[in-house]
Amino acid sequence: MFTYTEAQLKQWKQKYGEKHVFEIVIEDKKCLLHKPTRQDISYATAGSNQGKDSAKFVELLAKQCWIDGDREIIDDDDYFLSLAPVMEAMVETKKAEIKKL
Repeated sequence: MFTYTEAQLKQWKQKYGEKHVFEIVIEDKKCLLHKPTRQDISYATAGSNQGKDSAKFVELLAKQCWIDGDREIIDDDDYFLSLAPVMEAMVETKKAEIKKL
């Protein structure tokens, strides 16, 4: 299983933001991903037939957000299929309201 040091984690948090680095553990594999940016989401959408191919979207987004870890999480279908719901949870958004005036 992939491991990292506290110094590495500190460096990644400085690069991507204190609350924007996520550790993903799937059974015996682990990786670190950063929170997707608008550009990451745009790239994944464009490369996945405008988001119509959801598996390709998740794959491209995971590759864009990849920091380090066990590559089997992206390369092996059994691990990859567990990654999809986690990717959605990483994209926390603020709640917006609309008011008709």
